[in-house]
Amino acid sequence: MFSKFVKLNSAIFALLLVFTLVDLQAETSSGENSAITITGLNVQAAGDMTEVLISTNVRLDDVVSNKIPGTGTAPARMYVDFAGAKAVGLETEYAVGGVLDKIHVVTTDVGVRMVFDSSTEELFDFSIDQTVDGIKVSVSAPEKSKQGAVREGSVDDTLDELIESSVAELKSKASSSRVKKKVKDKRDGFGLSGFKKERISVDFYKIDLHNVFRLFREISGLNIIVDESVSGTLTLSLDDVPWDFALDIILNLTDLKKEERFNTLVIYPKGKVFTWPERTSLDNLEIETDKETLVVKQTARQSKEVMMATQIIKKAKDAERRGNYEDAAELYEEALVLWPKNTKISNRLATLYLVELKLNAKALHHAKSSLKKNPKNYRAALYAAIASANMQNSEATEYFVQSVSGNPPLKEALISFAAFSENNRMYDNALRLLRKYDDYYGATRDTILSKARIYDKMGDSQNALDQYRSLLSSGYQLRPDLKRYIKGRLAAGNL
Repeated sequence: MFSKFVKLNSAIFALLLVFTLVDLQAETSSGENSAITITGLNVQAAGDMTEVLISTNVRLDDVVSNKIPGTGTAPARMYVDFAGAKAVGLETEYAVGGVLDKIHVVTTDVGVRMVFDSSTEELFDFSIDQTVDGIKVSVSAPEKSKQGAVREGSVDDTLDELIESSVAELKSKASSSRVKKKVKDKRDGFGLSGFKKERISVDFYKIDLHNVFRLFREISGLNIIVDESVSGTLTLSLDDVPWDFALDIILNLTDLKKEERFNTLVIYPKGKVFTWPERTSLDNLEIETDKETLVVKQTARQSKEVMMATQIIKKAKDAERRGNYEDAAELYEEALVLWPKNTKISNRLATLYLVELKLNAKALHHAKSSLKKNPKNYRAALYAAIASANMQNSEATEYFVQSVSGNPPLKEALISFAAFSENNRMYDNALRLLRKYDDYYGATRDTILSKARIYDKMGDSQNALDQYRSLLSSGYQLRPDLKRYIKGRLAAGNL
């Protein structure tokens, strides 16, 4: 029943290219269509100005933008919100250069946000204009007179929840003498405030509070006991500060307090009362301390491995951005050893091996690994299906079926499974999948054309002509040669 699968339909390859440019773990949570679809982002230089052309499927009457001032660790930013929109085929990050360093495309449950990073702490000048098919953002170097106004821009508190914390790192543009002076002033300021502990840099992104305090156990050398009622996550980025200063900030942010005695730090909610135990027996005290130390050291080691893996992942992403895919894969493999339960790493490896390195066996291995940890990881099932198909493996159909089992099913999985079915002459199944796609996401130029092509292969000329007629009147832009072909088919069919 399973015919050899020699070459995937071009639609599958197009989808694979998209997979490498989006967050591979983002799961579709709703079957509703957004009113606005962002279909393109084009950056071009215009003299001293950089123009960013953002294409949409409908004309935009209004967009919301805001400014975010720069800090010592983050560049100045401007963002544009597209409420209720979705992005199709866009990268998550565009490196630009000049006064505009990068553009981040962030998809949320309420729409799309585009974040424009300045190359310094000073925000660029910008304007936003409507175009026939979207908007144009024009960026130029700031004028001196506008510096103060930029720094007074409002700060969006949700930014750290929208973009990963690594984008907050800023390469210093100041001269070495200015940097030294700033560092000296900062150190003197901490000393006068009473914070004199070892200096650290931390970059937490939605990390569990207990793991944060375990890290401080390793840094401080203190026994740390955390009240069982403490819970939640933390996002925080600090550079070159005393660890006791960083700890105090975290405690203040989370409404906690600390008590220190006998090389032991107890952390608990501010509303609670803590009483140190009476010392009734020296032996008992020593036994309890040894037990606590053992537990904290064991958990701290676990946290350290995760922290190491996080740093390696950042290096892997940098290697990817530079196009060093083999190096990136090696780094992700190292991170996976340290953090084996993280399915995001194995999914990323599956995509790298599948798309960039063309190593289908390794892609299949990592996709299967993700599925063992979570059978409902439908993207992993899709990667396993495509890798199996490339290897002419009969289990490809099984993985494709698994990939479209979500509610709603992944649109990429529906299209890929349909293309696979068409190539293997399973035409009825291909049509069923395309209709399912239309039911959930609406008909597109590609789905209509695919149905017409399949009906032609089945010898059903009437249904094929109906699809071509529908495509011609759909309003979608068509290549001139395709339009001529469709008109010719319709003319011949009317004879």
